[in-house]
Amino acid sequence: MKPKFLCPLLPLAAILVMGSASVANAQPGMTPPGTTPPHSDPPPASPGPAGPPPAAPASAYAPAPYYGPPMPPPAQPKERSGFHIGLSGGGGSMTSDAGEFTCNGCNYAAGTFDLHAGRMLSPKFALQGELWCQIRSLNEDGHASITQTMYMIAAQYWLHPRFWVKAGIGGANLSLSYESDFGEQERESLDDGTSMQFAIGFEVIHSHGFSLDTQIKTGFGSYSDRDEKVSATSLNLGLNWY
Repeated sequence: MKPKFLCPLLPLAAILVMGSASVANAQPGMTPPGTTPPHSDPPPASPGPAGPPPAAPASAYAPAPYYGPPMPPPAQPKERSGFHIGLSGGGGSMTSDAGEFTCNGCNYAAGTFDLHAGRMLSPKFALQGELWCQIRSLNEDGHASITQTMYMIAAQYWLHPRFWVKAGIGGANLSLSYESDFGEQERESLDDGTSMQFAIGFEVIHSHGFSLDTQIKTGFGSYSDRDEKVSATSLNLGLNWY
């Protein structure tokens, strides 16, 4: 009896079970198995096989360029200051307005020499004492000569770091040297007077504390007792320390 009673109930139980499963699948937020939820992001792609890393730019590993230390500034010549001393020598001409230096066959060129010393009152201005001598032969054998010596106070000014001008005023002496009848060299002072000079120069070399310059000097000695003026002009090469 019992099995016969259960048989009609089996189809009804199957219907109830299937209906409950459909209701559960229809609830909000539930996704039936094996389906993709609507409006959802796609699943992430699986990573591919690992490959070599990208090559870095060549400049990333290149050594930085070497520029070296900066060049030192060029050495500047030392400014003129303090005590200074110099000398020069050269040759030129020496003439008298009295006409006493004429001599047939004589060498009219005169040798000159000067020595000066003083103090720089500024890097461009110096006050100095100067001794300038000129000597000229009066005969062919050179046994007689005339010498003019100027001793002056001079002012020197640099218009440019290497170009200067100078002017001086002071005293002068004119003397005669000759060979006596006994073969001895005699010297006789002829007169004393006043002197004046002007000069320009250019420093060919200008270094720390030293300069070498070329200069043109001109000047004269005036002698009132003899009523005579002796003029001299020379081209000199000078050495200076300061």
